[in-house]
Formats: sequence, C-alpha cells, structure tokens
Amino acid sequence: YRKTFTSAEKICEFIEECAEERGIPHWINRVGSMFQIYFTEGKVLDYESARRSDIEMFNRYFYGLLERGVFIPPSQFECCFTSVKHEGEVIEETLRAIEEVFRKLSQ
Repeated sequence: YRKTFTSAEKICEFIEECAEERGIPHWINRVGSMFQIYFTEGKVLDYESARRSDIEMFNRYFYGLLERGVFIPPSQFECCFTSVKHEGEVIEETLRAIEEVFRKLSQ
C-alpha cells in the first residue's frame, strides 16, 4: 500500500503545483491511493459541492490526458487511483502529460 499511496501523493502534489502556477481554481480530494481534482474555488465535501465545480474544465482535462495516453475516469464524480504498476517511467509520463494539459488549459 505504501507504494500506491506514494505514487498518488506524487501525482496530486504535481497537479496542485501545475494548477497553482497557472492560477486555475481547483480542489483535490485524496484518500490513500484514490484521488480526484475538481476545478472549483472552494472545498469539495459532498455531491452538491462537487456539482458546483467546472465540469467543462474537467472534460477538457480528461480529454487532454486521454490524447496523451493517460486514462482517468471520464466522470468527475468518480476517482482516480494508483496501483503497484504506477511507478518509475509510468509516473514520469503521467506527470509530463498532466503538465502539458495544464499548459493548454491555461491558454
């Protein structure tokens, strides 16, 4: 479990960094190896607060990652998760894709 938690933490910290650098409002929820980003100004604590997030921005994020070979759940109301296979070059490729997508989202 430690390996999956560490991979998820690394990805979430990188997402946070990319969003903050570009001034993109966001909130990340994470428990262990499960996480999700919401494009919103406030905390996401329940379904109602999740619904107030920018779903169109999430769709752009989803399709941007998909075009770069990274598949995440297609709905903002699901969560991403890491497994023991998510390490090394797989994580690095994922981070590169995330950075490219955030660059595009901020244009």
